[in-house]
Amino acid sequence: MTRRKNKHPKRAENARTVVVVKSSVVEMGREEEEEEPVLCVRISDVVGGQVENEKQEKKELTSLGGKGAKRKRTNECDVSGKKCDYPSKLVIHMRTHTGEKPFECDLCEKSFRQAGNLKSHMRTHTGEKPFECDLCEKSFREAGTLKSHMRTHTGEKPFECDLCEKSFRQAGNLKSHMRTHTGEKPFECDLCEKRYRQRHALHDHKRRCH
Repeated sequence: MTRRKNKHPKRAENARTVVVVKSSVVEMGREEEEEEPVLCVRISDVVGGQVENEKQEKKELTSLGGKGAKRKRTNECDVSGKKCDYPSKLVIHMRTHTGEKPFECDLCEKSFRQAGNLKSHMRTHTGEKPFECDLCEKSFREAGTLKSHMRTHTGEKPFECDLCEKSFRQAGNLKSHMRTHTGEKPFECDLCEKRYRQRHALHDHKRRCH
């Protein structure tokens, strides 16, 4: 029976060489080649190094605000110090300082700080009132207005003055009321410089006097 010729003689030689080297140590008693020294590390060094690595990783996480780190609040206004939950809210808040109103109405050219405010404003042109009361069927342009309206049915007045304990259905009404205690009059007539606590009082003044 003839022996088949190996198609890969080099591979065979390499394999044989490996076998010879191994067998030279065990079977044939050939002289062993001097092996290169291997660096052995003590287990205590490895464990210590692992601890140091973990400390370094923790340190980097802390500096980057990662998991387990004390996060530095980055969504803080540099002007007023107000802290916002999200970067997007900080962007909107900053417009109160810069006066930027990037959302402009195509019909009357009024501008707004937020896209949602523009959307609500557009309903003044379209007459759309998508928020309807289930009890009296009144309709409103904004969800917040409907929510305030519902308190006329429930009698709820969640906004209470800390000084005189008066309560109000809307936060804006409480804010206006607080000016009776502080004496603040932020609404000034640009014609005669008279000042008022409420915006509607200023409008009434302009209609009557100017």
